[in-house]
Parts: sequence; C-alpha cells; structure tokens
Amino acid sequence: MASIRKRNGSYQITVSCGYDIHGKKLLETTTFTPDPCLTPKKQEKAVQDFAMEFEAKVRNGILLSGRKIILQEYAARWIDEYAKPNLQPGTVSKYQEEPSRPGPLQAVGAQAPYRQRFLRFTQ
Repeated sequence: MASIRKRNGSYQITVSCGYDIHGKKLLETTTFTPDPCLTPKKQEKAVQDFAMEFEAKVRNGILLSGRKIILQEYAARWIDEYAKPNLQPGTVSKYQEEPSRPGPLQAVGAQAPYRQRFLRFTQ
C-alpha cells in the first residue's frame, strides 16, 4: 500500500520495496501535483489513482528510480530477460562464458531490462 502525504499543494507518494541485506527499508518516492482546476474530491481521486499506478510500476519492477545495480547484476538480468528469448543459444552461451570484470562496477540508471520485460509482457 502506498503512503500519501500532503505537502504544500502537492502530494508525496512513498512505496515500500522490502528490505536490503542489511535490514534497511527500501523506499521509492515520487511527488504528484493534481490539477488545481479540479474539485477537492476529484483531486483526491486523481492522487489515489496516481498512487495506485506508481505502486504497480514499483511492484512490477518497471520503475527503478535512483537505485544503483552493479554491472554483473545488470549483465545477468540482460542475459536472462533479453538474450535467452531473442538470441541464438550459441550466442547466449558465448556471452555467459565472457569473463566478468572484478569489483562492483555500477550501471547507474540501467533500466533497460525492466523496460524489456515490460515490452515482452505487453506484446
């Protein structure tokens, strides 16, 4: 369930994404400003609808704002979610044999696997 807080004419919407390996709560947050021409009831309804859409995006992994993943995780997800369904088995096995770089290289803003998963389910 999304948490909604009113803040100076706009609303802050927060969705919990569980906990990391250290027990810290993971949160995704966004801000929504409803159209001021709407009545108060319609503004409230617009905020509720936006919060439901935002929560669905977060739960389905479509939205990945600000989260950093390491390059190895990005590569593994790309192989599972894109390469295996779309490439020849020989190509996939060659990609899996490639030596990975040492260290936690970050693929900041790497949202492509999530977009690919979304597009695959909508086809």
